[in-house]
Amino acid sequence: MKKRTLGSLIAAVALLTACSGGGLTGTQMDSEKAARFVNEKVAKNIDRDNWKIFEINWSEQEELENKLGFILVSMVNSTGDCYTQPFIGQIGWGAGELSPEHWYQHLDFAQVKGLDPTAIDPAEYLRQIEAAKAMIPEGYSFKSVKEYTLQETLPSRTELENGTGTYPQTTETSFTLCITEDGKETVSSAGNTSIVYYEVGFHVLPDGTVEMDA
Repeated sequence: MKKRTLGSLIAAVALLTACSGGGLTGTQMDSEKAARFVNEKVAKNIDRDNWKIFEINWSEQEELENKLGFILVSMVNSTGDCYTQPFIGQIGWGAGELSPEHWYQHLDFAQVKGLDPTAIDPAEYLRQIEAAKAMIPEGYSFKSVKEYTLQETLPSRTELENGTGTYPQTTETSFTLCITEDGKETVSSAGNTSIVYYEVGFHVLPDGTVEMDA
């Protein structure tokens, strides 16, 4: 892909000092170990007899650090109420506060299939990430996996409000890579040096093909 197509990407700037506080240890986001950790953490800590998971998201702790730092599970209980449960690396992977889900307030529990965290395949996860890296344009370099999301396909909020929504019980997979332009990774202004990077979105088709977002 040539540079002229970068208009479809989201440009972002982060101060160097903001990217250096996460530490030098941790699990690399672009590794089977990251997916395996998410698999085990969610499976052990979410009671799937009482909850159905409809989204699992994991992300890096600090921008461009490429270290796993946060897991967010969105789920619905038997009465249809939706909540999010975070697990936070900075507190030893303890559970954060269970909070109402901001996007979905109510779902039909019986019609939600629910994601199985034990089905997260570390090898397939890494294959997808590496396939996306291969699409990075010439002249740009991979910096980090910003986030990765598994989400059950659900009705839109409007459909839920109108009572017209359907539950296809399929799963959508998407993730974001951060990249920098070679030789133009930083800019300086008023004595401050910042990192310039781009966020590139990808999604996975039902047959496993990885595509860059348009």
